[in-house]
Amino acid sequence: MPEKASIKPGEESPATRCDRPDIPEFVINIPVSAVFYNPPSASLPAGLNIDPAANFTIDLFDVQQEVLNTQRN
Repeated sequence: MPEKASIKPGEESPATRCDRPDIPEFVINIPVSAVFYNPPSASLPAGLNIDPAANFTIDLFDVQQEVLNTQRN
C-alpha cells in the first residue's frame, strides 16, 4: 500500500500479514525501564512497585481490531 494511501468507508482494505495475534513482526515490547526509569537515577513514587525488567507489550493485531470495530459502529 502506498505511504499516503487511504481507505474510504465501504472500500475493501488491502490484505496485511497482521491477521492474527502474536506475530512477532507486529508485536512491540517497550521496556518498563524506558518509561519509568528514564533517566536511570529517577525514582518512582513511594508505594509504586514496578519491576524495571518487565515490558509493556503492544500487539498491533489488537490495535487493528479495535480500530476496525470502532469504524464499523
